[in-house]
Amino acid sequence: MPLSERVYHCPCCLLVIDRDLNAARNIKALGLQSVGLSLEAPRLEAGE
Repeated sequence: MPLSERVYHCPCCLLVIDRDLNAARNIKALGLQSVGLSLEAPRLEAGE
């Protein structure tokens, strides 16, 4: 992606996002993954 392109367009899911925000999210996800965590919130079962 050239530096002049500021917006990322995902061809798979059609997401359109600022490229710097997308990069920050990817870096955060990789950092969390490296310590065994994820970006997803834990799912609660009914009654919890």
